[in-house]
Amino acid sequence: MKTGFTVLETVIVLGIVTVLVIFPVPGISQCRAYNEEQLFWSELRQNWRTAQLRARNERQVTQVEYEQSSNQIVFVADQKRDAVQLPGTLKVIRFEPFQMHANGYVKPQTQEFKSSLTECRYLMRIQLAWGGYHVERVNEK
Repeated sequence: MKTGFTVLETVIVLGIVTVLVIFPVPGISQCRAYNEEQLFWSELRQNWRTAQLRARNERQVTQVEYEQSSNQIVFVADQKRDAVQLPGTLKVIRFEPFQMHANGYVKPQTQEFKSSLTECRYLMRIQLAWGGYHVERVNEK
């Protein structure tokens, strides 16, 4: 007697495997996209703090701008260039270039982003003094 799978058994097993692989993928990709957005905000905060330290300790000016061609927020200070890549789910609505001065001052302003993942707007509100900021999430509903 032969051992092994029949064609019918093979088709059934392949069908079950296909169903198991296809259905969880949207949840996984949405989770990955959410993590990419959170990573962007974390990297932006890290680069911001580095610019603050340069201003405090080395009295360096940092230029901050959005490069649309590469979809990056770029920090440039004395030949040092750090960039933060925006994820595909996050779009810049308004980003005016600005400077963090050598004394740490940043002109108060609001930069605006929109997430296609959460359908929310994010307002990056830049404050006075040592150039602090906070991000406010605004629901579109």
